[in-house]
Amino acid sequence: MPAEDGDLKVLLNRDAEIVAMTIASRDLKAGEQVYLNDIQHIQEIHPINIDPNSGWICYVHIGAHELVTFDLRPNKAKASALLQKAREYLETARTIAKTFPDVSLDHAHSTAELSVQAQMLLLRNQTNNHRVRRKWFAGWTDLENSPRHHSDLLFDLANQRTAARYGTEKVALKPGRLAEILNTVQEMIDIATDRTT
Repeated sequence: MPAEDGDLKVLLNRDAEIVAMTIASRDLKAGEQVYLNDIQHIQEIHPINIDPNSGWICYVHIGAHELVTFDLRPNKAKASALLQKAREYLETARTIAKTFPDVSLDHAHSTAELSVQAQMLLLRNQTNNHRVRRKWFAGWTDLENSPRHHSDLLFDLANQRTAARYGTEKVALKPGRLAEILNTVQEMIDIATDRTT
């Protein structure tokens, strides 16, 4: 995948730093030199020192073993940073839920949007437009990449956002509804986090 400067990096042979998980053909001691005949099976390989915002493809030929692995998700570090911010918004929303439910609801909306934006970044999609983000997420949930009720909640929060943020009256919520909303937003963060790791 493109490096920060937009160029592709191709690393061959000794230039490539690769970690392998293997099944040994004999008992090995920590720090002992490992040779090809000590490897019964290679379970996993991946390069190290890769920019966390870049994807990669790794092909390894070791003795009789050939493996190809890849991770083509870009922007993982950027998505992770957004998810950390989402966790902070959610923590604040939970802390103030009883005292300032409208502010908590507004924070829930921001949290949900950050979790969606993080998932969009992994696909090289990014927008500052709330409607575009909601439409994208509706399509994402239609494809069953996330639960449909997450998209429904995002639309619901968007509909209540103006009243929660600018309204002079408190937003009317059924008892326990705000806690349900915050729990669902936590689910949204959890799913997005799983996609970035």
